[in-house]
Amino acid sequence: MSTQKSAIFSPSNHLGNHVRAMNIEKTNFSGSILVNLDNQLPNLEALYKDLHSLQIRLFGRGAHGSMPQASIDPVIMAAATVMRLQTIVSRELAATESAVVTIGSLQAGTKENVIPDEAIIKLNVRAFDEGVRQHVLSAIGRIVNAESFAKILSHHSLLA
Repeated sequence: MSTQKSAIFSPSNHLGNHVRAMNIEKTNFSGSILVNLDNQLPNLEALYKDLHSLQIRLFGRGAHGSMPQASIDPVIMAAATVMRLQTIVSRELAATESAVVTIGSLQAGTKENVIPDEAIIKLNVRAFDEGVRQHVLSAIGRIVNAESFAKILSHHSLLA
């Protein structure tokens, strides 16, 4: 008999009938627990009253993939930006403060051998408190501006 237990938590409002199907299948497994959170949690959309969707457009300089040195790669800028944005909640907010930063979309280019001119990041910010929301939005601006500034510096002799 295995002592390992597994738990699956799945809000049904996001997955619809799929959760109910999982519930039927998983109940036959020994040692597994399925908790369907349907109607057990408050509506988080209502709780996070300060909700903002943002679009960040990072401009670079496109080039053929065989000549990356001729580009300012917005894909790299976007990747670095996303990594830093993900640290806002974990490193800048106190444990007693609540916010969510969701990167829902990162789009750049259309071909595998062409470095694009721009990248677009779409994100969503949720917070209970207006002060926390302002802090998160300010941090997003700071991070995007810093990444854009780093791009400029990397193509000039200022760091020589």
